[in-house]
Amino acid sequence: MSFRRNKKDKEWKEWCKLHQNILNTFGIPEKIFETEERWFIFLEHGYDEVDWSNKSQNIFTVNLLKKKELISLSNFLLEEYGTEYNSLIKELNFLTNSIS
Repeated sequence: MSFRRNKKDKEWKEWCKLHQNILNTFGIPEKIFETEERWFIFLEHGYDEVDWSNKSQNIFTVNLLKKKELISLSNFLLEEYGTEYNSLIKELNFLTNSIS
């Protein structure tokens, strides 16, 4: 069991290392993908409210992203996951269209 968890942790760290720079350019704070579980919760809900009490906002949400970041994140999610997170992609597209 421990071996499997360590292997999974290692794979997640490798994924983060590979995608960290691009996620940062989309405006995604590193806290969001510090654990695999937290990243997937963010993808499911479009926000993260864990441990932001010492920041200027108490939640991170895709509503805080700029138009270019919304578009880039939407494209990334489509490439990385297909339509698995379609509700978030729809939200990103809605927000993109609502910004002039």
